Amino acid sequence: MATDTNQGWTTKQAIRALRRFEAFELAWAEQPVVARDLAGLKEVRQSTAAMIVADEACGTPDDLMRLIEMRAADALHLKLVKAGGVRALMTMVAIAEVAGLPYLLGQMDEGTLATAAALHCAVAAAPLSCELWGFQRVGSQPFSALAMRDGEVALPLGAGLGITVDEAALTPVRRFETQA
Repeated sequence: MATDTNQGWTTKQAIRALRRFEAFELAWAEQPVVARDLAGLKEVRQSTAAMIVADEACGTPDDLMRLIEMRAADALHLKLVKAGGVRALMTMVAIAEVAGLPYLLGQMDEGTLATAAALHCAVAAAPLSCELWGFQRVGSQPFSALAMRDGEVALPLGAGLGITVDEAALTPVRRFETQA
């Protein structure tokens, strides 16, 4: 069992609640306090038995370095789009691994293409866990579908990300024409 309060508690509330939850042997508590409150996150980490996972506090490589320097979290929830792309995410993975911090790879609701990219990053890394199913909550998409089997998303194979685009379903935003 894990908890994710999405920055919903003050430091004191988080410590009080997580101490009550200790009997339930939480796997982790994700982002219990406001992202900018790294001192509070560190206090929660030092005052409770739960593994404290930074999520919203860990959006960029610079954020990650601050978390490491402060020893404010036990683990990290890294996200492709929040990081700013594949290169930034894989930089964060490398930093986390050098620092000895476990990490999860996740996403918001970016859709099929971003999910496929995140899946490829996940197989190139060694995450503690993955949370890559947000494509299911995005409506109609002009891409081949990702396959979910027994709670796992299958890595699409093929060129690029393994996703094909239904070009007939795309709507041009602007036409570019050359003038003779």
